[in-house]
Amino acid sequence: MEPNVSMFEAMGANETDIYGMPKSVVWLATVPLLLSIISIVTIIGNAFVITAFFVDQRIRDKPSNILILSLSITDVLIGLIILPGNMIYSALDRWPFGEVACKVWLVLDYTLCMVSVWTVVLISLDRYWLVKKQLMYASFQTSRRVIISLLCAWCACAAIYTFLAFGWRAIVEEVPLVDFTRDCELEFSYNAPTTLSINAVEFVIPLLAIVYLNMVLYIHIRKGPKGIVRRRISSSNGQAIKYIAVCAFKLPNDSARQTNSYDVTPRPSSVSEESQECDDDVKVRARKTRGRHEAEYRTQVKMHAQHRKAAFFLAVFVGVFMFCWLPYQFTSIRLAFCGDCVFELTWDITNYLLWCNSTINPFLYALTNLRFRRNFVQLFYRYQRLCCPWKRTFEPSRIDSEGQ
Repeated sequence: MEPNVSMFEAMGANETDIYGMPKSVVWLATVPLLLSIISIVTIIGNAFVITAFFVDQRIRDKPSNILILSLSITDVLIGLIILPGNMIYSALDRWPFGEVACKVWLVLDYTLCMVSVWTVVLISLDRYWLVKKQLMYASFQTSRRVIISLLCAWCACAAIYTFLAFGWRAIVEEVPLVDFTRDCELEFSYNAPTTLSINAVEFVIPLLAIVYLNMVLYIHIRKGPKGIVRRRISSSNGQAIKYIAVCAFKLPNDSARQTNSYDVTPRPSSVSEESQECDDDVKVRARKTRGRHEAEYRTQVKMHAQHRKAAFFLAVFVGVFMFCWLPYQFTSIRLAFCGDCVFELTWDITNYLLWCNSTINPFLYALTNLRFRRNFVQLFYRYQRLCCPWKRTFEPSRIDSEGQ
């Protein structure tokens, strides 16, 4: 049995004239140029993110930003290796490097994409822990925990695709399905059960986890800071809190202590009530009690604002992620069941859209994170002064100490 030259071979020669002119002419004029632009923007944007992480101490101090660093590393590798490889493949309309290079390239491609997906899950989980654990979050989400999670994701994804690339033929005992002198595809993509299983691990399960975590986050944000504060200062049985003021009077023969009780409803404004029967010392202590609750209220409001920012970032981030990934997942499933039903142009576009997620991510960080945005401006300013010293440029303001 002769090997299948390509998964698109059955479409015949008519496919070569998609736009009314030879396919190679269209591709040489547009696709390599487009991929070059996407690759350059991806590399530069994610290089800015990586540089900002190592330059800014406050970015490094947050363990959650290690997840952003990992995602940027996967994205910059896609821009450095995957996109240029596909650009050569598209320009020549064939794979010129042989079977081993093809499998290594595809293992890296699939691994980077799956790691990106599971990193998004870890980012969603991090936001979930932020709103659930609140004051315990800092002690729970450590850099060590984040790094271990990322190492597990990287190792598991690399092991899965290395096995599928180099061990598939030995397990299924099939003849070669791909002519690696021309084409570059992993053979498991022709097997429907395997493709469905991979899609479940790579996208369906992560998507369900992301949707659940974001729903919990949204519900929590909708409660607002008032609900948080009421839980913190109300008594366990829902009754008013009783504040006790102790007044001391100096008597001629001994000391006596007078205890006065005041019922105060659990509102920050109500805590300010003072007794006229107590001395100045008691009044000072009452004011301190009021100050503690006001400070607690301000802390909770500030924490709620941070949660809202986290929810906004996650909503935009996940929305872009789903927009880039869903077309590819549907197309890959259709390809596994009916290879002849998928046009090569459709397959290419869905792949390019998936890779564009790596291009968009740095702009999302700049849009939703003040510290990344300020660092990007500073890095751009320094680069412009180095490469174009004769140009007059604006001096960026110093990084705000209140940034994220």
